Amino acid sequence: MSATPPYRTLIIDDDPCVHHVFINMLSRELIHSGQSQPDGLAPPAEAFPDAQFPLFEVDSAFGGEQGLACVQKALAEKRPYTMAFVDMRMQSGWNGIETIGHIWHECSDLQIIICTAHTDFTWHDIIKRFGHTDRLLMLKKPFNVMDVRQMAYALAEKWNLFNQAKSHLERLQNLVAERTAKLQESNESLQQKIAQYKKAQEDLRRQRDYNDEIIKGTPAMVAGIAPSGLATFVNPSVCKHTGCVPEEIIGRDWWRLFYPGPEYRQVEHLFSLLQHGPVRDYEMVLTTKAGEKRTVNWNFFNKCDESGQPAELIAFGNDVTEQKQAEQGRRMMEIQLRHAQKLESVGQLAAGIAHEVNTPAQYIGDNIRFLQQSFARITPLLRQHERLLRAIKENAATPELVAGLEQALRECDLNFLIAETPRAIEQ
Repeated sequence: MSATPPYRTLIIDDDPCVHHVFINMLSRELIHSGQSQPDGLAPPAEAFPDAQFPLFEVDSAFGGEQGLACVQKALAEKRPYTMAFVDMRMQSGWNGIETIGHIWHECSDLQIIICTAHTDFTWHDIIKRFGHTDRLLMLKKPFNVMDVRQMAYALAEKWNLFNQAKSHLERLQNLVAERTAKLQESNESLQQKIAQYKKAQEDLRRQRDYNDEIIKGTPAMVAGIAPSGLATFVNPSVCKHTGCVPEEIIGRDWWRLFYPGPEYRQVEHLFSLLQHGPVRDYEMVLTTKAGEKRTVNWNFFNKCDESGQPAELIAFGNDVTEQKQAEQGRRMMEIQLRHAQKLESVGQLAAGIAHEVNTPAQYIGDNIRFLQQSFARITPLLRQHERLLRAIKENAATPELVAGLEQALRECDLNFLIAETPRAIEQ
């Protein structure tokens, strides 16, 4: 059983001893007691501790009015009761029929077991009052412990299945809501049918037929897979996305058909995950009939048989191939943008470095050119000086040589060169 313990259970009976008996019978370990039981209650025939028996949280109410208050409080706390055991004959206040009417007015989904040892009301009277419903059972006193435990177990399982179906339908509703505006009308119709489904629980066949209608109409891929791997059913969306007709899928190995060769490793990993419970949002690469690779986002849960063993794996999938391709394209654009930004940063850095290099290089070049020009200006002076010095040594100095030296001295502006040349060298 897909247990979500503890299951909240309400006992409405004006006899305190009855409450102790029910607490004992709904505990995981039945307790032997030599004490006498209340009138109309059979003592436990045997004790059989069972770690697999679900946990029940038992609350007590000693009258119909108090029972209704417990139900209202549970609803306000969003922790509703799974079931209620209601005694038909109570000494004061409401009787069982009145109590059930008031409780169902507040909580129409509550499962109720009528407990009676009298004939105040026949089953025909009860049906006439409440109509045919799968939410009402009758338990005759004296109680048989096995009957009580099996009844509680079955109602807890039914409660689980109802909530699983409710949760599943809510997921389908969210999937349909994400579709295009073209499917909006279909989505609204589906929501109406889901609302109708929550109210209509007349029998299991009607629920199954309605589930089939939803599965066929949803744009999501839905498939049933037996523990052997053989496909048990597929909806039209599976055929649309795989290119196969139902006859090519049902009765064949689902995993080998759509995940051949090395891709079967995805299936092996999925099986390891399923050992720990349902698997949500698991992406697998599916191979279509035409050999095309499609990425599908799957949700899996096991449908169990009466013994609690997995009987069928239910799979819900959405083809996200185009979405993945769009995401990949966006990532490539982001990479190219980051690359362009890096190149831009490198260019700015190179321009900065070039500026930092060019400024001192230009300064050095200017000073070198000044020294070059200074040397060119002082060279004629040195040559005139050399001629005059040679003439003096030969006693051949003439006024023309002296005038030439003076002219060269004026032209080179020696005082300026003597002042600026050392500064240029230093810089």
